[in-house]
Amino acid sequence: MLRPRILLLISGGWAVRNYIRSGLVDLLSKQAEVIVMLPSGDSVFEEELRSRGLRVEFYLPYSVPRPLSFLNVSMVNGLNRRLGLWHPTFWRWVKSVHPLWKRPYLEVLRFASVLCQNKSLYRAGRQLHDKWVESFPVLEDYVRLFEDVRPDIVVSSNPFDWSELPLSLVAARLHVPTVTAIVSWDNLSYKGFPLTRFTRYMVWSDLMKRELLRIEPQLDLDQIQITGTPQFDFHLSEELIWTREEFFGRIGGDPTRPLITYSACADLTFSEEPEVVAMLWQAIEQGDVIDNPQLLIRLHPHDKTDRFDRIRQRCPSLLIKRPWKHNADRFWWFTPTRDDLALLSNTLRYSDISVNAFSTIVLDSAIFDKPIVCVAFSSERDSPAADYLRHSSEIGHCQYLSESKAVRVAFSLVELISHLNSYLSDPSAERELRHRMVEQICGPVDGTTKYRMVDCILSTLKQ
Repeated sequence: MLRPRILLLISGGWAVRNYIRSGLVDLLSKQAEVIVMLPSGDSVFEEELRSRGLRVEFYLPYSVPRPLSFLNVSMVNGLNRRLGLWHPTFWRWVKSVHPLWKRPYLEVLRFASVLCQNKSLYRAGRQLHDKWVESFPVLEDYVRLFEDVRPDIVVSSNPFDWSELPLSLVAARLHVPTVTAIVSWDNLSYKGFPLTRFTRYMVWSDLMKRELLRIEPQLDLDQIQITGTPQFDFHLSEELIWTREEFFGRIGGDPTRPLITYSACADLTFSEEPEVVAMLWQAIEQGDVIDNPQLLIRLHPHDKTDRFDRIRQRCPSLLIKRPWKHNADRFWWFTPTRDDLALLSNTLRYSDISVNAFSTIVLDSAIFDKPIVCVAFSSERDSPAADYLRHSSEIGHCQYLSESKAVRVAFSLVELISHLNSYLSDPSAERELRHRMVEQICGPVDGTTKYRMVDCILSTLKQ
C-alpha cells in the first residue's frame, strides 16, 4: 500500500524548532512520506534531514511586487484599526526605526491604512489581493514541482510567509488539502489575515480561535482545531532538565544567589534597552534590590549586535547569554539545537523573576510559575519607544497580559525595584492568575502538542 505524501513547508527558524526539534516530523514520517521544503543555503541542516530519511526540496526565488506589498500592509493596518488593535504610539515608533528618506512613504502608508479601515474598501482590497497573488508566474513552476512530488497534503508552518504562499495556492488550485498553524500569540494582533485560505488551521487556544474568526469570519468552526504549540512542550521534557549547578556553570553565575533574568527585545525594537539594563544593574549593586541577586541578560534570537557588550565595563558582573548561533545575513533562518532549547527552559527554571518588555517570554515564564515584571519605561523619557512602551498594555495581544492581572508592569525604575523586592519576598504572589493566563493564552500545555498536530494533519488528509 502506497504511503501518503506530506509536503511540509519550513521557511524560518521557528518552524525548525516547532516541527523538526519537537519530533513532530518524526511522528509524521512513521505514517507518511515527508518532503520538506527549505530555503536553500544551509547544507548542514539539509544533510541532517536527508540522514533522517526525509526528501528535501527548495523554494523557488521570486519577488513580491512592491504595489502588492503596499496593499497588503495597508489592509493589515486598516484591519487592525477597525479591530481596535492599532495605536498612534505604535506608528510613531515604527517611523522612528526607519531612515528619514523612508518616512514620506510611511505617511502615505498610514493614510492608505485609514482608507482600508472602511469595510467595503477592505473587502475590495482582499479581492484584489487574492487575484494578484493568483497571477504570480512562479505558480506555474510550482505546478511542475507538484507533478513530481505528488503531495497528498501540504502543511504550511507560517501562513504569513510569502515564500510559502505560492505552494499553498498551487495546492488549492490542484485540490490538495492544506493545513497551517498560527505561529505565535501576537500574529493575529499585528500580521492581520493569513496570505491565503487553508483547509484547516491549528491554533493555540480558544482565545486564538476567536481571534482568527474575528479576522476570517467566513471560516467554519470545524476548520479550526485547538492544538497548543510545540514551543512550550520543551519545558516539560525531562531529558532537557539540567541541574542547578550545571546551568549556572554554563552562564558563569553563582548557584547560591537568586537570579533575575532580563529577556531582551530585538535591537531595533528597543534601542535604549541596554541603558535600562544598566540602570537595573546599578540598583542591584547599590543594594536597592534585596537578597543580592545576580542579573542575567538573555539576548533576543534576532539581535545580531553587540549592544549589551558595550555596557560590560560599567556593569562587570552582568551575565549575558545568546540563545543560539545566528547567521547575520539570514534574519529569519536559524536552526536551534535541542541543547539551545534546553538553555531557555533551564534559564526560566532557575530564574527567580522574569523581566522583559512585553515579550512572548512572559508566557514561558508563567509556565514555570515565575513572577513576571514587564518594563514600560525607557532611559529616554520622551523617546518613541518609551511612549509606545507606556501604552503597550493597552494594545493588541499585550492587553491579555494586563487583563489577566498575572503580570506586573513597571512604568519607572522605582516601580521596577519595588516589584522585584515584592516578588523576592513572596514569589507565590499572583500564582493562580499566572496559571489562568497560561490556560487562556497558551491552550493545552502538557508536552503532547505534536500528537494533536499530527492527528489534525492526518485527519485532514483522510477527509
